Amino acid sequence: MATDFGVLETWKRYKLRWSVECTFGSLTARGLNLERTRVSQPKRLERLFSLVTLAWLSCLRIGV
Repeated sequence: MATDFGVLETWKRYKLRWSVECTFGSLTARGLNLERTRVSQPKRLERLFSLVTLAWLSCLRIGV
């Protein structure tokens, strides 16, 4: 990986990015398949995303 940051700063930034990648994966094809719903209306998408987020948090809490 090419960067202008030091080793410790690079590690901190990559650690943060990895948590985002894992979260995204859990909500999409590797997890809850949010994109398969094909919901496109903003209000419905907002409600669906809220429910999926609650489901994801529940899974995290019980260790799934």
